[in-house]
Amino acid sequence: MVELAGAGFGFPTCWDQWFPELARAYSLGGAEVIVYPTAIGSEPDHPGFDTEPLWERVITGNGIANGTFMVAINRIGDEPPLRFYGSSFISDPYGRVLVQAPRDRPAVLVADLDLDQRRDWLELFPFLTTRQPSQYGPLVADPTTSAPAR
Repeated sequence: MVELAGAGFGFPTCWDQWFPELARAYSLGGAEVIVYPTAIGSEPDHPGFDTEPLWERVITGNGIANGTFMVAINRIGDEPPLRFYGSSFISDPYGRVLVQAPRDRPAVLVADLDLDQRRDWLELFPFLTTRQPSQYGPLVADPTTSAPAR
């Protein structure tokens, strides 16, 4: 986590956006804003399948579950066999998309982030303080053996 202008920022990488455990770890570590630089786009093996709506839902859902602002930065353009779908966005802890870029052209996104929203959200839904870590053994199990990871 990095402190910047009085706020805690987490900077995982592209593939990490799909794993709720990592967003939770950043939030528990004090991140108020999680920034995902990504390079995601078309699925060459499934050309008719558009993952953009799912990508947005997963990221905003992780923000809701962790009381964090989410900044998803995605590239645009073609790099065969991929077509990157842009659509970068910033969402708040309530899952509202505050600003979103188009799919097909560069954009600069600017949003005012009211960091008190994190506190308000987590008071309303105390997800971080009502966790039951004793129940999370399967999260660290080795999927090839079903045994807990060491």
